[in-house]
Amino acid sequence: AGGDKGVAREGMLNIDMYRIGRDDKGSQTRELVSDWHYPTSQFPQVSATLMGLGYHVQLRWAKKDIAGNEVEIVTQFEDPEGNITRGATKRLRVPKYSS
Repeated sequence: AGGDKGVAREGMLNIDMYRIGRDDKGSQTRELVSDWHYPTSQFPQVSATLMGLGYHVQLRWAKKDIAGNEVEIVTQFEDPEGNITRGATKRLRVPKYSS
């Protein structure tokens, strides 16, 4: 349920990253720029927080021109039976690289 704390479980973490932009007419666009699919067994360290247990995941994206753009991160967990639990969608602005 919504008030339950996080737990470590066997399954797959599926994470999609979309670049948010504008087309020539000013309408918002959403382009898939990276996706990751990892078994939870790949993450031996589980982080304990006030929210419960969770996985500490570091992602490297394929397109390096994301800097300075707004992105949307969509995360879901799929258990061995195929049940999917979706996380809240997150919108972030990726900082520009400084030289």
